[in-house]
Amino acid sequence: ISVNATNSCGTSKTGVTIYSNCFFFTASPNPATDNVNIAVIQSKDITSANKKIYQIKVTDQAGNPKKQYKFSGGVSNTNISLKGLFKGTYIIEAFDGTYWKSLKIIKQ
Repeated sequence: ISVNATNSCGTSKTGVTIYSNCFFFTASPNPATDNVNIAVIQSKDITSANKKIYQIKVTDQAGNPKKQYKFSGGVSNTNISLKGLFKGTYIIEAFDGTYWKSLKIIKQ
């Protein structure tokens, strides 16, 4: 049996197992004041296991970049600073070397 599965990461063709090439991460606390912990969700049930983050961008709602972090060796967990940003909603984008994934976060 061959199955094509399509999601926000694209289309994959597989046999019995259907999976996504996406990775998933968390940003906490949310809402946040000065610092946010960014962590790849490590689970046997999703393909994020053993993924790493190589780049993080913080943008405002208009898409204007506010902060950027690069990790040449990749990280599965890191703490980023929101100091200097005004209160409001921001987008945190994480790059695993192939895909960008984003989350909204509120800065208090």
